[in-house]
Amino acid sequence: MKLKVLFFFMITLSCFAQQDTLSTQKFDDFVSVKMQGPVTKMDTIMDNLEINAAVSGVENSVFVFQRLKVGNSEDMPYDFKSLKDFYTETNKGIVDKTEESSGYKLLDTTIVDISGFKALRSSFGENKNKKIEFIVLYLGGYMYSFAYTNALDYNEKEKTDYFKSITIEENNPGQFTGESFAYRLGEKLGGLSIVLIVVLIVVLIIRSKRKK
Repeated sequence: MKLKVLFFFMITLSCFAQQDTLSTQKFDDFVSVKMQGPVTKMDTIMDNLEINAAVSGVENSVFVFQRLKVGNSEDMPYDFKSLKDFYTETNKGIVDKTEESSGYKLLDTTIVDISGFKALRSSFGENKNKKIEFIVLYLGGYMYSFAYTNALDYNEKEKTDYFKSITIEENNPGQFTGESFAYRLGEKLGGLSIVLIVVLIVVLIIRSKRKK
């Protein structure tokens, strides 16, 4: 229901926004994007997750930029495979809610490169005609989402220019900020082993002194 309201808000905004201005939008010092038209920003909490959003529109085109705080470090990707699995699960949620809210069907999903970082791109539409396209980027404990839609006259160049304006700063925290379960298990075993070894050494030293 919340997504339906947001989708309606996006379409409504696009009908009134005619000013073709361009401004750089960001929620932190790591990721930014250039958005057309007047920008409306909002902060909200959904299912205990903090979300920052910026929405703009020019004529029938709508641009969306969001940042979502993700869980703790144990849930974060730690290599490319875990990042890909992370995106796969994320995409399932995007597909389910987008199809339910808009009625459009998934057309394509692929992993793309943005300044050396891996992101997920998904497009939706009807009769093979694109209507909405998303790019989702995980970086440093946050999920960044960029979306473009124009239900009446989908403009491929306009969408491409928007996505190409995504900028990732060099001082970013990186994508692999988590630790694998196997690593955490090994860390615990290693720590316990060291403790046991130290205890055993102390016991042996005491025994040796007693014998003397």
